[in-house]
Amino acid sequence: MTTSRRQFLRHSSQLAAGASLTTMLPNEGALSAQPRPVSAADTVSVALIGCNSMGWADLTSMLRHPGVRCVALCDVDQNVLTKRAAELEKLTSVSLPTQKAILYNDFRKLLDNKDVDAVIVGTPDHWHCLPTVHAC
Repeated sequence: MTTSRRQFLRHSSQLAAGASLTTMLPNEGALSAQPRPVSAADTVSVALIGCNSMGWADLTSMLRHPGVRCVALCDVDQNVLTKRAAELEKLTSVSLPTQKAILYNDFRKLLDNKDVDAVIVGTPDHWHCLPTVHAC
């Protein structure tokens, strides 16, 4: 049986699409009812600079992933910092009973913390650059 070029392309593209779908399947640990334990080496310690609005939304989004923990919060407004620290404690006490996040008013002191692996810069647009450059 001979196949036309059109049939060959259709079958090839279907095969390629089917093969690519297997990469979207969860790994075997994700199929079980029990979540996989996360080792300390697989844990990412995140800090947030600018705790209002988009910064807080980004942090809470990251905390949904296993192995992500918030170790520090920084904001120039002490009221915002206190409020978000309380919210973070409620949020993480359910999933990870760990130490409280350290609170900072100066992002430079936060960046001196050697426990921080990644930084979310949630400051207003005109203040993104300096904390980002210092964090890098």
